[in-house]
Amino acid sequence: AIPGSVLQIYALLNTVMKRKDISRVAVGSIISSLLTTGFTAAVISYDFDTDPKKRKETPHIYGFIPDNAKLRSIMFVLLTLSSASLLAARSLSTALFLMVDPNWVGIYIGGDLVIYLAQKILRNDFFYWIPLEGVLDFIVSFLMRIIVKVIVDNTCIVQFRHPNEEGGIYWSLSMVLAFVVTLGSVYLFGTEREELMGDASDLSIDFLWSVTIGLAGVWIIA
Repeated sequence: AIPGSVLQIYALLNTVMKRKDISRVAVGSIISSLLTTGFTAAVISYDFDTDPKKRKETPHIYGFIPDNAKLRSIMFVLLTLSSASLLAARSLSTALFLMVDPNWVGIYIGGDLVIYLAQKILRNDFFYWIPLEGVLDFIVSFLMRIIVKVIVDNTCIVQFRHPNEEGGIYWSLSMVLAFVVTLGSVYLFGTEREELMGDASDLSIDFLWSVTIGLAGVWIIA
């Protein structure tokens, strides 16, 4: 769903840029993909948090969802919107970087992963919690750290704020950084817009600013 969302948004932006007719099916597909991913992430967070055993064993991690049925329903909707808006922002920024210069995607994703792994190593927290030894421990830890990082950065599944995973502070900062980078990608695209498209395009920078701010607003409320 993550790479699919990027490709769909990239294709949609290209369609608008070239002044072609926008398919309602395409727009519906993007929204459906985002909400489906958000729903899946919400289910994971909800099921883990409402597990009585987990709440009893680690109450400092599990238990943020209230016991009231109505409030639980509201929380589930908010979790879905939070994940969907984050994925939309991440996908938009990646698509814009691709349109400006594909090298920016490598700098963005690669730089983010390097910083994350570096702080894990410096804090002596690189090796994953699965009990392994030797080279296998290193390989599994490296892969799991990257996999968890990519999933969390695009879905903000709440349980990955656990100290054994990303950790609460880094989990929170990565969410904020996602929208900061999206704002930066819109600004960068704006500086390169005339060179990329000229004046004969319907892809308005004001529209991109509005979408980005709107997604950030949804995420903040959720």
